[in-house]
Amino acid sequence: MLVPSLPEALHGLLTMNSSASEPEHVVQRIATVAWLAIGLGLAVQILIVVTKLVFGSDLPGVGFLASLAQGVTWSVVVCVGIAVGTVIMRASVTIAGVLGFVCAPLALGLARGAQRGVNELIGEPVGTVTASLALIALLKAFQYGLLGFLLARLVRRHVDRARPYLILGAISGVVFGGIIVTATALSATSSGAELTMPDLAGLTVNELLFPIGCAMVVFTAQSVARFARPAS
Repeated sequence: MLVPSLPEALHGLLTMNSSASEPEHVVQRIATVAWLAIGLGLAVQILIVVTKLVFGSDLPGVGFLASLAQGVTWSVVVCVGIAVGTVIMRASVTIAGVLGFVCAPLALGLARGAQRGVNELIGEPVGTVTASLALIALLKAFQYGLLGFLLARLVRRHVDRARPYLILGAISGVVFGGIIVTATALSATSSGAELTMPDLAGLTVNELLFPIGCAMVVFTAQSVARFARPAS
């Protein structure tokens, strides 16, 4: 089965009638979330580059492709994982939280693998895994486990306003993002590889904006699913 493009997925959801099977609905919802997540990953990576340039970084070379692969992989795995539990399968809030808890470290590992693979492909130096990777994975597991749990509560209560999702994503980004940025900076300093200001600014943008974007992906998927829900 070919994966539909974003316009095809949205059109399929909005025009699907009550005779369509549930598997068809699930495929369309997953495709919609996946495309939204790809867009989110691209947007965040572009904002990171712009932020780094503002803080004095040089223009990125081909190594940007590795960062792009990492960002998009992370975005798709996390957003799809959370959306499966909250919107697509409408699981309990506990299961949605568990999916977020599991998907975050999995996404981190896959994203690092994608970055490493692209670096090797284009001949760029392959970065070593820092000692803080396990800590970052654990923090992200708790962050997105909690985010998935709370987003599922909003979905189950049929909250149809964007603001609660936006606020929830922002709180997650400020609290956990602050901890992750601090932990990363301390780990780099202790290893003698202090973060530059552009790198620190880029990391801050990533950790703050991505949870907001992921929450809005869930909100958008929920809104589309609500309009596309087949009549009983």
